[in-house]
Amino acid sequence: MAWVLILVFWQMPHFYAIAIYRGRDYAEAKLPVAPNVSGIFRAKIEMILYVLLFALATLFLSQYAIVSILYMATMSAVAMVWLSFALYGLALPRSRDSWWARKMFFISLLANLAFCVALIIG
Repeated sequence: MAWVLILVFWQMPHFYAIAIYRGRDYAEAKLPVAPNVSGIFRAKIEMILYVLLFALATLFLSQYAIVSILYMATMSAVAMVWLSFALYGLALPRSRDSWWARKMFFISLLANLAFCVALIIG
């Protein structure tokens, strides 16, 4: 069950990142996505919360499954990098939101890949 939560918590910042850097496309298509409806700042705050939940869920997995120290170290490092970059987004000027969101998208892909590989190995 914990792995399902991990993927749910991973998915939200991943999608919000897409919605921020493709915000104009969503607006033109009249599709209401959170960053366009509630604002990019609120989306960034929610992304930070979801990244924190992702980090906690990945570490909580050790309570239900036998995972190695390598898994724990990998996921701790991944979570810290992702969370650091998410927090960095709060300090950026609005003109850099699209750049930041694209980088967050790629970091989320790496986080998911690291989770899958670390789970298999450890």
